[in-house]
Amino acid sequence: MATSTKSIQAQLAKAAVYIEQLDELLEERERLVSVLHLTPSNADNLDIINLLAKTKAGLEYAQGDLAGGISKELSQELLQTANSYNEKISQLANDPYINVDEYQFHALEKSENELNGPKKSVRFKDFDAEESADDSTQMRNQLMGTQGQFRPYTDDFEETEDRNTLLSVDTSNEELFALHQQQMVQQDAHLDALHASIRTQHSMGVNIHDELDEHLILLNDLELGVDGSHTRVRRATRGIALFRRKVRENGSLATIVVLTVILILLLVVLN
Repeated sequence: MATSTKSIQAQLAKAAVYIEQLDELLEERERLVSVLHLTPSNADNLDIINLLAKTKAGLEYAQGDLAGGISKELSQELLQTANSYNEKISQLANDPYINVDEYQFHALEKSENELNGPKKSVRFKDFDAEESADDSTQMRNQLMGTQGQFRPYTDDFEETEDRNTLLSVDTSNEELFALHQQQMVQQDAHLDALHASIRTQHSMGVNIHDELDEHLILLNDLELGVDGSHTRVRRATRGIALFRRKVRENGSLATIVVLTVILILLLVVLN
């Protein structure tokens, strides 16, 4: 089964998208290191490694499909894409955290020779041609993301996509081991941060509980003071009412006594 030009164009377009994403990550990484003077995290390194592996795999697949000189235009586009990829990857040559030697795309001279003079040739395989085409199609579908795969439920969809992408590219056991080790280190760091956050929240909860106890004691004292003031007010009110009642009851008697004294004085004076 011959490889169609549309499939090759799709591979090159996918590689170009990866290169644009790589350019954005490199700009952000440069700003992080040069301006903010921060160290890139393991997640940042893993994202760049994923893009490098996927871009290199896409270029290799496209170059393999163009090995027979199918299209000069596509071969030229492959060279331009590869040059752009090599230009971006050269920015990581002195990076102490990422080894870019294994992600470099070296097979450019072969494509240039094919552009200058493509030769008609037949590629012989030691295995069945139909089986080879099926394997190539399967690998291409994995790269393009068109093959249906079972995805278990997870809360972090982006992390699951990165893990499936790592399994789909042509990486060695050492690379997978290194990536898994980086993921374990990153998970340990997340767990440590989560543990520290839980301890901080627990300490804050204990402090809040102590403050609530102190406020409760103050409220109880205030309630007792209010109750005492209310009792004294009621007692004073009862005293005033009693005084007023006694004044009303004894007021007429005092008037009679005063008038009697005045009358006696008048009688004495007149006599």
